[in-house]
This record gives sequence, C-alpha cells and structure tokens, in this order.
Amino acid sequence: MQKYDENKKKWEKQSWDKKNPYKYFYFFLMTCAKNKWKSAEAKVKTCEYFDLNKNYVERISGQYEWLSRAEAYKTYLDEEQQKEFEEEYKERCKETFMQIRATSQIVGKKLNSIVSALRDANGDSERENEIVGNITLPQIVQVLKLNQDTMKMIMGIPDKQEVSLGGSVATTVKQVEEDMTDKLSKLSPEKREEYLALQAELNDESTD
Repeated sequence: MQKYDENKKKWEKQSWDKKNPYKYFYFFLMTCAKNKWKSAEAKVKTCEYFDLNKNYVERISGQYEWLSRAEAYKTYLDEEQQKEFEEEYKERCKETFMQIRATSQIVGKKLNSIVSALRDANGDSERENEIVGNITLPQIVQVLKLNQDTMKMIMGIPDKQEVSLGGSVATTVKQVEEDMTDKLSKLSPEKREEYLALQAELNDESTD
C-alpha cells in the first residue's frame, strides 16, 4: 500500500504519482463521478480516450490504487452533499416552524374571539350565525390540527393525517409533505433532535 501525504486528500496527486498515470487516474476519477461510480466502464472510457492498452490500465490502476482513491473521493462528495442538505433542511424547517407558529397564533386569536363572542351571545341563534359567518369552529380547529400534523411530518413522526380541507391550506401542506418526505428518510435521529430543539427555541422567541 502506498504512503499518502497527510496534508493532501487521498485522490490528490501524491509524491509517488507519475505525470501520465495520474492524468489517466484523474480522467478515470471524473468519469466515475459522472457515471454513478461504475469503475469498469470508467476504465474502458479511459482506455478509449487516451488510446491505452487495457492491460496497461489494469496494471497502473492497481499500482496507483485507483479504486480505493475513487472510493475516498466518493465518500468526500457524499459528506459534503450531506452537509449542504442538512443546512438547507435546517433553514427550511426554521421557515416552516415560523409559518406554522404565525398561522397558529392568528387562528388561535380568531378562535378565542369567536368563543368569547358566542358566549356573550347567550344562545341567540341569529347573533351566533352572525358571529361565526362562513368560518365554522370545526374548520378552525382542523387548521390547527393540520399545523400539528405538518410539524409531525417534518420531524419524521409516522402519524400523517389525510388533508381534507380545500384551498391554500391543504395545498400548502401537500407541497410541504411532497418536498420533505424524501429528505426525512436521509436524516439521522440526532438531526431530528436538533430540529426539535430549534422548534423549542423558536417557540421561546414567540413569547418574548
């Protein structure tokens, strides 16, 4: 096994890399990255591009450890992609938390106002109908429940509810679900804990 420079990445040019073999390796590496890490196909393309003998490429690929260096590069790219994904997801969660909190506050105030006015109506059906108007209490409660279900979905809790309301609220929840479901499968339990902490932090801010 070759000895790698501690100050360089494994796939970067090492002191023992010769000019042409490294050029062939770099082409192989970039071809792997573009073609879903199919190393056999990448070797064939390297042979074709540089007009090299297949046996020669097999020999130098073993000598210069092409496969292990390509694996190190793939791991690096995966880690960088995960970091980028987690930062993006954290921002999305923060934005969604704020939207849900704002919606809950608005609907909560409306609900309190309606309940108070209905109590003052003291059983007067005409006054009650006037107070409620086109918004029913079950609908308001359901909006609050949708917020709660959306939060469960974001945190990866497998307890999704059917969205039965029409209009923008249902559409928004559906869009969030479609956008988040695939990403949730990639999150570790530890990251979900981080977002729960973020939610708690945002809730604290709302009470300041």
